[in-house]
Amino acid sequence: MDRPQGAASGGMDGRRAPSWIWLAAIAALFLLVAAAVTVTVVWFLILRPRPEKAIIHLNQGDVSYSQGDLEAALAEYGQAIRIDPDYAEAYFRRGMAYADLGDLERARNDFDRAIELDPDYAKAYVARSLAYGSPGDLEMTIADLDQAIRLLPDDGYIYHARGNAYYDLGDYERAVADYDQAIRLESDPGDAYYDRGDAYYALRDYDRAIADYDRAIQVAPDDAGAYYSRGSAYYALDDYDRAIADYDQAIRLNPADAGFYAGRGLAHYQQGDYDQAFADFGQAIAVDPANAGYYTARGMAYADLGDYERAMADLDRAIELDPDDAGAYYNRGDAYADLGDYERAIADYDRAIRLNPADAAAYAARGDFYYDRGDYDRAIADYDQAIELDPDYAYGYYSRAFTYYILEDYAEAIAGMDQAIRLDQSIANAYYVRAEAYYGLGDYERAVADYDQAIRLDPDVADFYNNRGNAHYALGDYERAIADFDRAIRLAPDDPFPYYNRANAYYAQGDYALAVADYDQAIRLNPDDFDSYYGRANALSDGGDPGRAIADYDQAIRLDPNHVGAYYWRGLAYLDLGDYEQALADMNAALGLEPGYAEPYAGRGRIYCAQGYYERAVAEYDQAIERDPEYAEAYYRRAEANVQQDKFSQALPDYLQAVRLDPENAEIYASRGLAYAGQGYLDHAIRDYTQAIELRSDYALAYYHRGLAYLDKGEKDKARADLLKVLEIGDDALRQAAEEKLAGLD
Repeated sequence: MDRPQGAASGGMDGRRAPSWIWLAAIAALFLLVAAAVTVTVVWFLILRPRPEKAIIHLNQGDVSYSQGDLEAALAEYGQAIRIDPDYAEAYFRRGMAYADLGDLERARNDFDRAIELDPDYAKAYVARSLAYGSPGDLEMTIADLDQAIRLLPDDGYIYHARGNAYYDLGDYERAVADYDQAIRLESDPGDAYYDRGDAYYALRDYDRAIADYDRAIQVAPDDAGAYYSRGSAYYALDDYDRAIADYDQAIRLNPADAGFYAGRGLAHYQQGDYDQAFADFGQAIAVDPANAGYYTARGMAYADLGDYERAMADLDRAIELDPDDAGAYYNRGDAYADLGDYERAIADYDRAIRLNPADAAAYAARGDFYYDRGDYDRAIADYDQAIELDPDYAYGYYSRAFTYYILEDYAEAIAGMDQAIRLDQSIANAYYVRAEAYYGLGDYERAVADYDQAIRLDPDVADFYNNRGNAHYALGDYERAIADFDRAIRLAPDDPFPYYNRANAYYAQGDYALAVADYDQAIRLNPDDFDSYYGRANALSDGGDPGRAIADYDQAIRLDPNHVGAYYWRGLAYLDLGDYEQALADMNAALGLEPGYAEPYAGRGRIYCAQGYYERAVAEYDQAIERDPEYAEAYYRRAEANVQQDKFSQALPDYLQAVRLDPENAEIYASRGLAYAGQGYLDHAIRDYTQAIELRSDYALAYYHRGLAYLDKGEKDKARADLLKVLEIGDDALRQAAEEKLAGLD
C-alpha cells in the first residue's frame, strides 16, 4: 500500500530535511571557532602560517556571517583570498556564504578550490556533497561523503547525510546501514531514527518503520511530521484505528498542514466512515485549495462509491489546477471506464502517458482498462511497458501474471507472481493466484503451500479456504479438504460452491448422506447448477436410492442435454431398478452424443449380463476395450461375462490386465476370487479376497465370500471370524446370509 496521496509538508517526503540543514550544522561548527578569535589566530599562526591580514579578514567575515550579513562576509572572505590565494579555510567559508545565498555554482567552485588546496579537508567534502543542485548528482554527493567518512570515521552526522543521499537514490538498504551508524555515533539521534523509519517504510518493513518513528517521537514529542509518518505506516498495515490516532495528533500539533487531513481522510474512507472521510478531504482542500492531489483523492473516493457526477467534478478540477498531472488523467480514465465511456477513458489514459511517458502506473492503469475489456494482448503490452519503466513495480508484475493466469498460461503466471512476491510479500492475492496456477498445473502440494501463505496474510477470505480445500481434495486428503470447506462456509454461508465441494469430499469418503445434504444446500443457493444435480444424483445412486437419483439426472439433463455422463449414469440407475429398456435407451443416447465414448459400451454389456445375454455382453466389452485399451473395468467385467459362460481360461487374462491397470481396485480382486472359487481354486480365491479386504477394510462382501471359502476348506474358526465381521459391517441382506451360515456352523 503506497503512502496516502496528497500529502504535502509533514509527510515522510515533505518532512525530510533539505541538504542545507547539514551545511548549517557545518556553519555552526566554524562559527564556534569564530567566537574565539584569539585562539583561532594562535591556531593558524602556529600550525598554518598565514599572512596576518588574511586571518583578520577571515575572522571579520565570520563575525559578519554570524550576524547574517552575508554580503559583508563574502567581501571579507574575498579579501582574505586575495591576500592569501592558497587559504583553503577562506574558500570553504566563502562557499558556505554563497550556499546560504543560493548561489550553489559559486559555492561548489569554492569547495572545489578548498579541497584542491587541502585534500584532507573533511568539512569541505561534506559541504560540496550537499551543494550539488541536481538529483542526478547523487553519485557525486555520495563520493564526497565517502571521502569525508574516510577522514572522519566517527562523525555520525556524515553517515546521516550519506544515508539521506542513498535514500534519495532509492538505495534504501544502504540508507538503513548509514542511519544505523548515525544512530550509534550521534549524540542526539532523533532525526536519524526518523529518517531510518522512512527508509524502512520505503522497504515496506512497516513494523521497523513504526519502531523508529516511536523513538523519534520520544525524542521530539511535538514533531507533527513524525506522527503523520507513523500514521502512514499503520495505514500501510491496514491498522486504520492507530493511523487515525496518529493523524489526529499530527493535526493537533499542526492544524495548518493539508496533507494530514488528506491522510486521515483516506484512513476514514478505508474504514467505511465516508462522512468523516469527505469532511477531511474537504478540510484538506480548504487549507490548500490549489493542490490538485486532494481533488484527485476525493474524486477517486467518490468514484469508488459510484457517485460519478461528484467524482468527475473533482477530477476535472484537479486537471484544471494542474493540466500536466498525469495521475489525474488516468484516475479520470478509470471513472470513464466505470461509466462505460470507453472512448473518453482511453483518451485520458493516452493523455496521462503522453504527459508522463515514464510513469509506470499510467501504463498499468491503461493495462487494467484493456484487461477489463478482455483485450488481453494489449493489457500485457501495457504491463510490459510498466515493468520496463519500473523493474521493481510489484503491481505491474501482479497484473501481468494475473492476465496470463486468465489465459491459462500457468507457467508465465507463476513466473510473474514470483516477481511480484519478491518485491512485496504482503500481497495475499499474489500467493492466491500463484496457488491457482500451481493447481492448474496439477502441482497441488505447491498450491497448498501458497494457499497457506495467502490465508496467513488474510485469514478471512472464503475463496482462499475453498480453493485450498480443492487442492487437499485433489491430493486425496479429504479430512483437511472438509475442514477448509467448513471454514469457507462459515465465512460465506450463501456461497454455493463450498457446499458443493464439501459434498464431493463426503462423496469421496463414501458418506453419501452428508454428501446429499450439502448438494441440497448448493442447489438451494444455485438452483440452475448442473454440477450440483449431477453430483447429488451420483450420491443417491451409490447410496442405494436409484429412483431419486434418476430424478436428479433428469434435471441435470434438462440443464445440459448434451452431457454424455448424465445419460450413462442415469442408464446405470435404471439398470439398478431392473428397467433394462430405459437403461439401454440412455446408453444408446450417450453413444449418439459421443460414439467414441467407451463407458456406454461397457454399460450396455452390464445390461446384457443382467439379462443373461453373456455373448452380447462380451461383444460390448470388446467395443469398450477397442475404444479405450486402458479401461480396467471393461476387462474385469468381460472376465465376469466369460466366467458365466464357463470360459475361465478366457477370463483369467482379462483379470490380470484389469489388476495391472487398476491395482488398487478391491472389486477386481473380489470378482476374480469368485471366479477362482467357482473353479475350486480356494487358496487362490482366499488370496484375492484378502487382497480386496486389505484395500477396503469395510468390504463386507469380500469377508462373506472368504468366509465361505474357508468353510469349504473346513477351516471353521476362520470362517466364523469372517462371518462375524459381516454381522458388524454388512447390509441387512448380507447379515441375514451370514447368520444362516453361522447357524449351520453351530
